[in-house]
Amino acid sequence: EQQQLLNDESLLRQVFGLMALAHYRTRPTDVQMLLDHTDMQVSVLRYQGNVVATLWTIAESALDGQLAQHVYDGTRRLKGHLLPQSLLVHAGIEDAGQYHYQRISRIAVHPDCQQRGWGHLLLQRYIASVNAADMVGVSFALSVELLRFWSKAGFKIVRIGQHRDEVSGSLSVMMLKAINADGEKLVKRAHQTLAQQWTFLLERQWQ
Repeated sequence: EQQQLLNDESLLRQVFGLMALAHYRTRPTDVQMLLDHTDMQVSVLRYQGNVVATLWTIAESALDGQLAQHVYDGTRRLKGHLLPQSLLVHAGIEDAGQYHYQRISRIAVHPDCQQRGWGHLLLQRYIASVNAADMVGVSFALSVELLRFWSKAGFKIVRIGQHRDEVSGSLSVMMLKAINADGEKLVKRAHQTLAQQWTFLLERQWQ
């Protein structure tokens, strides 16, 4: 919990240092986000007392019906709520705002401990602990390695961005994994929507 990080500088240094080591976009201001956001959860995997992997997640709760409709219509843009907003706007799923999501913001494994399955272990333990959401989701810059990692964990592609990231040069990908039956239905619908659009998008957007 955030209070544990505030009370233990060594733990905070390990958690944040590991993320800074693994993610090129990690900035000092992310420390404030880590400590101040009550909707953020931090999970860690320890080996011999040291943090060797960490996972940051953000709760994206259900949206007010009227607000969700404005987002769906394109008249409102929200700060945060990346998963439901993307499903409303890009996938055209009108009831996507009714669901509860947990978005994986970042995950990192110490370079000396990679390729041992520890990232998957931490992810599996986290998913097994989720009970206040319909699905878990993630958005990242597309690469073969990352696509394999998330697919192996049971996540399904529901959106591929149409523009390349200025820094990585890659397209963004959004993937979801259902936690319960309601989430399963939505993930299936979103996955099918992308499948229906695939030929058109491949020809027009991703030449």
